Amino acid sequence: MRAWRQRSLLMFNWNTDYKRVSGKIYHIRRLLGHGKGGYSWLADCDGQQVVVKQIHHEPCDYYTFDNKIEAERRDYERLKEFSTFMVIGRLVAGVHWLTDIVGSVLLSAGLYCLYRTCAAAMMN
Repeated sequence: MRAWRQRSLLMFNWNTDYKRVSGKIYHIRRLLGHGKGGYSWLADCDGQQVVVKQIHHEPCDYYTFDNKIEAERRDYERLKEFSTFMVIGRLVAGVHWLTDIVGSVLLSAGLYCLYRTCAAAMMN
């Protein structure tokens, strides 16, 4: 295990059920995943399911981040804008009918609700 990852795990012991972050208490449910930038955890806070991110800073020669949280938020907003632009562009270009787009949104919403119901049943 790399030294930076060992320090990260020692500084943040996520094995306990509850964590306080920025004055809020989060009930950690499970690890969602980890990558080069940190860890993502499924948690409950104020009756909602949220994702708690533990971001570590690994020194790297070929890029730097001022604030990784702000970079993630900015990238998410760009992705939403691009997705909206892409859907409208494909509709105008005649690649998709409006009914195709509405149907895919309804199908996605139904699958999302099914997933949330199954996930809630598995958590309890």
